[in-house]
Amino acid sequence: MTNSNHFTDEDWADFTRNVADSDRRAAMQRHLEEGCQQCAELHDGLEAVQAAAAADARYEPPPGTVRQAKALCKFQEPVSPFAWALETVKLLFDSQLAPLAAGVRSLQEGQRNLLFGIGDTVIDLQIAPGRKPQHWEIIGQITAPSRLAGSNARQPVTLRGRGLSVAGATTNKRGEFLLEFAGPAEELTLTLGVDRDTTVITLGTLTRTHS
Repeated sequence: MTNSNHFTDEDWADFTRNVADSDRRAAMQRHLEEGCQQCAELHDGLEAVQAAAAADARYEPPPGTVRQAKALCKFQEPVSPFAWALETVKLLFDSQLAPLAAGVRSLQEGQRNLLFGIGDTVIDLQIAPGRKPQHWEIIGQITAPSRLAGSNARQPVTLRGRGLSVAGATTNKRGEFLLEFAGPAEELTLTLGVDRDTTVITLGTLTRTHS
C-alpha cells in the first residue's frame, strides 16, 4: 500500500489475476469494502481487461482448424515461361561458325541461324534479309516442354541495339515471334519476358547492310 493508503496498480493487477498472497488479498478486499472509490475504479478496470482476455482465449480456434486454414491459404506462385532467367544462356549452334555440309557452297546470302539453350528450353533464331532494302528479319521460336506446354500466354520479346529498342513483338501460343528492323545493327541483345523473369541473349553484330 502507498503512503496515501491506496494499493498500487501492480497490487490490483495481481489481485484480479488471483496471484496475490492470501494475506494481501484479504487486506485489499477489506479496502474495497471500506469504500475507497479510487481503488475500486482501478480494480474494476483491471477486472474488465482480465475478463476480455479470458473471453479471447475461449474463442481461439483449435490447432487442427488453424492447420487447415494455413494449408488452404498456401499458394504456389505461377511459373512464368521465362522463370529460368537466372540460368545461363548457352549458344548451341551458329551457322557462321559451323562447317557447311558436303556439296553445299553457302547459305542464302545474309542468312544466319542461331540456336540457344537454357535449361530444357531452346531458342531458335533465323536472321535473314527483310522484304525492304536495308531491313532484316528475325524469325524465332521458343520451345520449352516443361514450361510452355499448354500455355497460351503471350510473352514480350524486345530487340535492342546499343541499349535502344530496335524492334518488339510478342510470342504466339507456340512460342513463335517475328522481329523486323533496319540495318546495319550492332551490339544487339534480345530480351525475353519482363521484370524479374527477363532473359537477355547477347547477339552482338549480326548483319551488314545489303542493297
